[in-house]
Amino acid sequence: MNFFKQLAALFVSFFGLVGLAHAELPPAVITAITGAETDVTAAGGYILAVIVGIAVIAWVRKVIH
Repeated sequence: MNFFKQLAALFVSFFGLVGLAHAELPPAVITAITGAETDVTAAGGYILAVIVGIAVIAWVRKVIH
């Protein structure tokens, strides 16, 4: 039980420090982060489409056989 209390205290202290960390970012950095978010969203959509496509092909093959 003591381990869990220590772990909880560690999380609270870590996230408390992260909450205090605020920095002003240059506009170029904000633009780069926004662009990266768009790229990651597109890549995630493509990956999801491939996974669904594979599942559909497997389901169709199962139904046909």
